[in-house]
Amino acid sequence: MKKIKEWIAKLNQQQKIILGIVIPIVLLIIFYPIADEFAGYYSAPFDFEDTWLVWLIYVAIVGFIEFKLFENKE
Repeated sequence: MKKIKEWIAKLNQQQKIILGIVIPIVLLIIFYPIADEFAGYYSAPFDFEDTWLVWLIYVAIVGFIEFKLFENKE
């Protein structure tokens, strides 16, 4: 975790913004098949009645990453 903090500290604002966009997209690509497995035969991955836990975990992970990426260290 210390190395990640040091790496984030080296990034400029434009790089942080790009990572703030790319990381959630990559995680969405990863979580979509996971949600598809949780969905029933006749439901879709975005049917929140069946897959709410997967998307809650996705939002929590993205929120944590975005917080660490853009936190004010002053």
